Amino acid sequence: MPRPPTHEHPLRDICKAATLSQKEMAHLANISVSMVQKIQNGVEPLTSNLAFRIHIQTGCDLEADSKGSLSIRATKDRSPYTREDFTCHRRFLEHALKWDSEGCYPALISVLALVLRAAQSKGVLPLLVADLGDFILEQCKRLKLRIEIADELTSEEFGLAEKDRDHIEELAFINPFRAGFELNLHKGTKARLARLAERKLVKPDTRTLRKHSPKRVK
Repeated sequence: MPRPPTHEHPLRDICKAATLSQKEMAHLANISVSMVQKIQNGVEPLTSNLAFRIHIQTGCDLEADSKGSLSIRATKDRSPYTREDFTCHRRFLEHALKWDSEGCYPALISVLALVLRAAQSKGVLPLLVADLGDFILEQCKRLKLRIEIADELTSEEFGLAEKDRDHIEELAFINPFRAGFELNLHKGTKARLARLAERKLVKPDTRTLRKHSPKRVK
């Protein structure tokens, strides 16, 4: 008969309250079962990134210390965490994942704009932009989004020449912020050409777009 655990840890408490096995928690947190065991036993620390990921996946409470490091608690809105809390949160996530672009994208853009303005007011915008760039880069690589990004870049929304598509695709996996900056330059150029086309001053074909497109930022 296995001995009961001797090390207390909120991750263990959350698994117990939600009746999750270590394998199920490992799947939710995108880590190995052995890493779950090590964290629960105090062998490995629970990093801020992992704490945030577990919070997103389970809905448990998240708190930050004076240095900004994140940790989890086996509570939900400061009440003991339960299986019902976990089930309700997973249903919410399932619903959220079904949002169409008209609901999901504007919501994310709005909260991101709010955070960026707050960081600018505090004078820490460069730090936030750097961290966001690292996070986006990490997720692009982890989720293996290269093919999907390449497909998106072929859409008429951007109107990119093939060499520009290839350049921005590579840039997205090196410096996402710079990739977004160049995309906005191209979109701005396309919008200006569209306005000129309405006034019948230019013909909005791809050759005209390439001629008027901004030079690449090195």
